[in-house]
Amino acid sequence: MLLLLVLVGSVVLSGSSIAGAEQDAQVRAESLSRSVVEEELTSDLLARDIAGAAERDLTGRVQAGILSDDRFTVVRIWRLDGALIYSTAQKDDAGVIADDDEWIAQALEGRTVSVLSSAGTYHDGLKRPNEEMFQTFVPIRSSSDSLIDGVVQIDQRYSAIHNQAYRVWRPVQFIALALLVAVGVLFVRWLRNAAVTAEPAAQSERRVTPGRRADDLQVRDAVERADRAERLARESEKRLEELETMVAAAPSTATATAALEELDLKLRASEAEREELAGTVHRLQATLAERDAEVALARDGSAGTRGDTTRVNKLIADAESRAVMAEKKAAAAEKKTQEAARRATVTAERALEMEAQLSEAEQRAADTETELAEA
Repeated sequence: MLLLLVLVGSVVLSGSSIAGAEQDAQVRAESLSRSVVEEELTSDLLARDIAGAAERDLTGRVQAGILSDDRFTVVRIWRLDGALIYSTAQKDDAGVIADDDEWIAQALEGRTVSVLSSAGTYHDGLKRPNEEMFQTFVPIRSSSDSLIDGVVQIDQRYSAIHNQAYRVWRPVQFIALALLVAVGVLFVRWLRNAAVTAEPAAQSERRVTPGRRADDLQVRDAVERADRAERLARESEKRLEELETMVAAAPSTATATAALEELDLKLRASEAEREELAGTVHRLQATLAERDAEVALARDGSAGTRGDTTRVNKLIADAESRAVMAEKKAAAAEKKTQEAARRATVTAERALEMEAQLSEAEQRAADTETELAEA
């Protein structure tokens, strides 16, 4: 509890430290504005754009007195009408007019104000900051009658202010958090050890305590064992009925063997038909070869007649037609043989699978009967 209070307190105090660091940053910017910037400015100079020798002199003082510190990034000077007349940021447009800027307006009323850049202080034409800035707007009083002639804007890196505020409290927070985690781990281990120590003591008490409590525990254990045995018997009977159904639905080995024998006969018949058609094809091819030889002799001889040539051509066409038909029948027979072989293979695999399923079902039935006998 004390560590938790320390952690919460450090968070609260670090928040107040940030507020104090921001106040210090505003005071620092206000002091540099008076000591570095305002000494170089006059009412006539603030009435127009600062250029030429006046700009070079002012830039030299600003670079040496303000921007030499890494915490500061940009210095701008705004005229009474909200026009930008000087800036150390090279990307700023000299024609920017921020007559509607509420922070410049408050500074023109005589108050030094500070705001974060994320609050909406950016205007078109200005260099957009690439990190969070703490921007302070300081009124310029260059004349002896303390009239306000313009506003100085000084930008500081907010990360430097933030780190300065947390420099003291961040280590305290880390240490408190680490100690809090360590205490939590030790507390969890203590709870586990207490639970482990209490369990054997409770078991020992149950064993050595005589009387009605022990009797009640024995009766409860007996009832639970009886319920488990009855539930196991019901489950075993259900499994036995399912296995008997599977056995009845499964085909016998004899049926599968008969199917295999029938497919084997069909395969052999298809093979014989294919061989017969192959022989026919060979014979037709031989006949066709003889006809080709006769045609060649007829064409070579000069005594052949036109009628003989016609007859020979007809015989050739007839032989070729018969050969083509025989080849088609042979191809069909080959296809039927392959189909029969494939079907025989599938049937054989199916028969082996069914036989394995049948053996498994018989084994499961035997195991169920054994379980019922033991129950």
